[in-house]
Amino acid sequence: MNNFNPPIASVCIPTYNSQKYIGTTIQSALSQTYQDVELIIVDDCSTDKTLDIIREFKDSRIILMENKTNLGSEKNWNKAIFQARGKYIKLLHHDDFLYPTCLEKQVSILDDPDHQDVVLVSCSRDIIDESGKKILKRGFKNKKGKFPGPQIIKETLRSGTNLIGEPTSVLFRSETLNKIGRGFDGSIPYLIDLDLWCRLLLHGNIFIIHDPLCTFRISSTSWSVNIRHLQRHDFKDFISKLYRNKDFHLTWYDSTLGKIKADMNGFLRYMFYKFILKKKGKFNFNDFFNS
Repeated sequence: MNNFNPPIASVCIPTYNSQKYIGTTIQSALSQTYQDVELIIVDDCSTDKTLDIIREFKDSRIILMENKTNLGSEKNWNKAIFQARGKYIKLLHHDDFLYPTCLEKQVSILDDPDHQDVVLVSCSRDIIDESGKKILKRGFKNKKGKFPGPQIIKETLRSGTNLIGEPTSVLFRSETLNKIGRGFDGSIPYLIDLDLWCRLLLHGNIFIIHDPLCTFRISSTSWSVNIRHLQRHDFKDFISKLYRNKDFHLTWYDSTLGKIKADMNGFLRYMFYKFILKKKGKFNFNDFFNS
């Protein structure tokens, strides 16, 4: 591919020490039924065999970039998406993978003339463990199709969790990203993805696909597990941030309900990590309340 014939979709994979899963992740992107795609991989100074595995793939659609210094998640994610040349962008976590028809189904929504007001497409995802075993399906339970962005922002905040989804489950328009002028904001780490989705949805609608089209891996090394003690606090801080921003038109009720739900979800998440993932150590309620 060249700059005169840019791809329709850009899949961006920021990597760091991901030797265990990166091969599966890359293969899932290259094996999509939709093929008009570029694969941008930005490695953040990995010290394991991540780069060796990436270089084993011989596909002209792959663009590999190696950082000279470690940028950290926020800057590396942004470097990846702002290198994208496609009309549509997906950030794919280095330990997740896409099901074969993910891009085909999501691109078809954004390409539809009746959906020019849609700025991002979200799908359900299968939550998997370190071995790839499915634990549960996550997504909007009773919604599919097109919805106003502000409505979904409000419902998501009231739920106390990210209903829209992790980066792997979302495809968004590069035009809208350029319009808002800023990418991922890691000032509230756990909400780095939802923060961008909310800013994008101020400019249009969302289309929700009920079927799971990708995975989200929960493992002892995944970022979401490593920052789990911050998650409920981050969500409450995020609600306060949007409540102060008049663009989002949040009410006191939205803010209060969301914070209550965030605490409830924090406890359920703690139990999930403790017993489903079998994290080591004795269960102690103080671990939750002091987290």
